[in-house]
Amino acid sequence: MTFDKTFEGSLTKKLISGAIFIFNPCTGQLFLKIIHTSVRAGQKRLKQLAKWKTTEEVAALIRSLPVEEQPKQIIVMRKGMLNPLEVQLLDFRNIVIRGSELQLPFQAILKVEKFGDLILKVTEPQMVLFNLYDYWLKTISSYTAFSRLILILRALHVNTECTKVILKPDKTTITEPYHIWPTLTDEEWIKLEVQLKDLILADYGKKNNLVLVKSAAH
Repeated sequence: MTFDKTFEGSLTKKLISGAIFIFNPCTGQLFLKIIHTSVRAGQKRLKQLAKWKTTEEVAALIRSLPVEEQPKQIIVMRKGMLNPLEVQLLDFRNIVIRGSELQLPFQAILKVEKFGDLILKVTEPQMVLFNLYDYWLKTISSYTAFSRLILILRALHVNTECTKVILKPDKTTITEPYHIWPTLTDEEWIKLEVQLKDLILADYGKKNNLVLVKSAAH
């Protein structure tokens, strides 16, 4: 929901489309279910509706998968959705459902134009499949790829513009049409990851009045 200011200075509410993120950290697959505003038109108690709609979509996705591809474990990133999901998945007693204390900034992906524009421009609900790891798993492990992704998302969360500059080191850096992130070598990614880490630490230090000292190897 957004708030627009009228000429008189008052604020008006406006519903916008939302999205459900169902992510596989082993493969990088992102099932992005876009919920068009028409689904929520005229509805009250939108937070409650969002919880149940999310769990319904998760259950529907699992049912659509072959048994061998169904997850063994589901980690819920928002505690309020834990009980509704357990209810929806009563038929899948072999799936472990648990919450997490990690506050991973997956909402920051909306700051990437490819995702933000897609969600805002849809005219009906739809499911879209992406791979957030692009080509990474050809040369690195899924653990390293997941760590890199979280680093990017955290940096986008604290400073979107600076992160976008870091992600495009020079004019020759390209992003393939079917990719999300720039095409870089492993060595270039390592340098970029250090810059992202420094950006995140600088933001943390500024917010907490800390002076962060960086040591250099000799």
